[in-house]
Amino acid sequence: MRLLVVEDPSAKRTPSTGKRLLRHLPGLFFREEIRSYLRGGGVLDAYPEIARRKIMPRDIERRVLSAFEGKPICRKTSCGVAYAHGTVEYNGHFGIRGICNVCPADQVARCAGSDRTPSAEAVLELARTVSLDPGRIDIDERRIEVEGSTEQQRYFIEHSLNYQVHDRRHPHLPNRHGRAEIGWS
Repeated sequence: MRLLVVEDPSAKRTPSTGKRLLRHLPGLFFREEIRSYLRGGGVLDAYPEIARRKIMPRDIERRVLSAFEGKPICRKTSCGVAYAHGTVEYNGHFGIRGICNVCPADQVARCAGSDRTPSAEAVLELARTVSLDPGRIDIDERRIEVEGSTEQQRYFIEHSLNYQVHDRRHPHLPNRHGRAEIGWS
């Protein structure tokens, strides 16, 4: 895991590099490829199973947030990229309350200003485009919920509408958005 640092157009320039910095708090996709790579280097398994979502143990997240308190930091890569470019975050994370609590206030305001629940017509048209059953879709103020989807189908709809899309098989639980079921309690 690493802390991604991107140029922040609103921050003061650092004396050493002359760049304006934003910190990004990513998780680790602990997939089989990463497990094999780490094992090859003699690193013991950190978790007993492979996670579907990113892993950021709670104690590590707390330490990182504490170390960067008062400095701009984003929890999601797409949030950090949007902040650095002065645009709205493209994955619709604003609808998932609780993950924006560390983002810079001006980025939260930017995302809040564009947060709109999409129309059923727009969602159904995109669902048909990616061959999802339109009869198994729910839309609310947080997210679109589909059934029997692939990541690619969800991402297509999500990026087209700037609104979160979840599959019923993999719900995004409160305080765990994007966090694996393992490594976080």
